Amino acid sequence: MSKMQQWQTQWKNLAMNFWQQRNRREQFMLTGAAGFVMLTLIFSLLISPAMTGRERLQNSLPLARRQSVTLQQLLLQAGTLSKKPETAATPLTQSDIELALTRSNLHSKSIIIAGDSAKLELVAADMSGLLIFLQDMQKTASLHVSDAKFTATSKPGLIDATITLRQTRGQ
Repeated sequence: MSKMQQWQTQWKNLAMNFWQQRNRREQFMLTGAAGFVMLTLIFSLLISPAMTGRERLQNSLPLARRQSVTLQQLLLQAGTLSKKPETAATPLTQSDIELALTRSNLHSKSIIIAGDSAKLELVAADMSGLLIFLQDMQKTASLHVSDAKFTATSKPGLIDATITLRQTRGQ
């Protein structure tokens, strides 16, 4: 016999001796107390968590429904946006770029236009003015930065920059 089996047998014998030493009334009270403890454990471990989880789900259901409606509306909007015909972007011209540079108080060393891209060289350009220029080009001409190289100058806030802008179609 293994030690585990011996241990089980010892505990079984102890429990049987304890039970046999009790009269009927004590056995009835011990059985009732054990039943009460079992019901309390079952309720605490199984029923109560299920009930609180159910309440939590019921409370979150209206929010989930609102989010579902919002998502469906966004999907409908996305579907209508994809059906809109593409608008042709205006051709890229050197005068448009020079005008935007002037609005941002910038001056270019050179502007080279090739198809739907433009390469600009700026010397001692104000960084904040450059950012305003790039935002303006993005909004008005659908130009986005495809390549950029910045070099700091000895004066704070001024940089030398070589920027390649590419025009995106259908935006």
